[in-house]
Amino acid sequence: MMKILLLLSACIVSAASQCPNTQEAFHRYLMCIKGKLDGDYGNFESELQADERKAIDTCFASSLPSGQAQHRCVLSLRELEHHAWSKNGPMRDCALCLTASYLSYLKIFTS
Repeated sequence: MMKILLLLSACIVSAASQCPNTQEAFHRYLMCIKGKLDGDYGNFESELQADERKAIDTCFASSLPSGQAQHRCVLSLRELEHHAWSKNGPMRDCALCLTASYLSYLKIFTS
């Protein structure tokens, strides 16, 4: 579904420069997408999470031995259950990384 939405968005944007009243047409299109997402956001969220996990499984190794064997960085799915800046998150072994990510989080989400 996500791929279809992105493809349709790209088509609309490219056609927008060639058609009259494109702003109104694009507005109607985006409102249609919003209506569909508002109606079934749980399914959309589940699809995003599944795609995220699939990408992580594809790009990263889940354990240090398999990472060394496959020459990949290690990121287990269990680590994703924690915030990056938490003591059990993926940055747990890097004090500088933890501090930087936590301060960034505070700056972005609490200001």
